[in-house]
Amino acid sequence: MLNSVTHGRRQAHKALIVQLVAVAATALALLAASPAHALAAALGGGALALGGWLSAWVALSGETPAAAGLALGRLVTGLVLKWAVLIAALLLGLAVWKLPPAALVTGVIVALVAQILAMLRR
Repeated sequence: MLNSVTHGRRQAHKALIVQLVAVAATALALLAASPAHALAAALGGGALALGGWLSAWVALSGETPAAAGLALGRLVTGLVLKWAVLIAALLLGLAVWKLPPAALVTGVIVALVAQILAMLRR
């Protein structure tokens, strides 16, 4: 069965690895600009990767597929947690640590594109 819980966990794990590698490469490239730019990219992309992992962990918890209402509740809860982690990281990066905004957004975009590409490949 292609849409099993186990397959979903494998896909989420693969996406997380691809995201972390892409964000690390971006942060290393931005290290040439400044350490603050590298840290910002790592924070933005890392927050999205962490949020995605947390979302998958909540949505795919349990050994068997859940009933429709429970599955939808898990998906929504995971999505809310993902965005909460991302927004908290962006607020910390911008307001508290004064990191470069473009580098923060670059990290987020790189992580999103990496996630999409990882999910497209089997």
